[in-house]
Amino acid sequence: MRVLKRAFPSSWCCGGGLSHRAASVGLALLGVLMLAGAVYAEAAIGPEELGGKWSGSMAFTDFKVGGDIPIPDMDLGVDGKFPQTIQKEECEGIMKENMGVPSDLTMEFVPETAETGIVILDSASGTSSEQEPTPLPYRISGDTITADIEQEGAKISLEAKVTKQEGALVMDGGLTIAVEVEGMDIMEMIAQFSVSKPR
Repeated sequence: MRVLKRAFPSSWCCGGGLSHRAASVGLALLGVLMLAGAVYAEAAIGPEELGGKWSGSMAFTDFKVGGDIPIPDMDLGVDGKFPQTIQKEECEGIMKENMGVPSDLTMEFVPETAETGIVILDSASGTSSEQEPTPLPYRISGDTITADIEQEGAKISLEAKVTKQEGALVMDGGLTIAVEVEGMDIMEMIAQFSVSKPR
């Protein structure tokens, strides 16, 4: 009652109770709160909706190169091998050429609980590799999904929001990949993506 007295002027109260006018306003406010709750519920996504494959595209939007990039001596099965180091200038040139260029992206979500699970990203990079994509542990809260993993000097972070549209679920977000070698920040790449799946 103390909260209601703060919300409504004393002139609206009579006989120790709320007047019809105050009650009407209270019901209107309650209706607004219920509507807000309904909107939130529509935006939230459950594991049964999140699970499965989402398809769309991804494009790198920014990058930072901290220095020359050492890479392992890897036999390509063709003449020669990868160089031991990619020069900073060469790497910057490659990244600039690929800025804003979209590539196909598939994300497969495997829920483990109502709020957690793993997501597997598969992007067409234009290179031939048999390496399996790394699963990322994700968390979901309402309409927001976050995922991150750190291993072997690389850190991958993802954040996205899901919207429910007519006939489809749409997920828009960003992806950051940071590479560190011997304690030095070598590279950071930032990408934006959009994927969807039928409802």
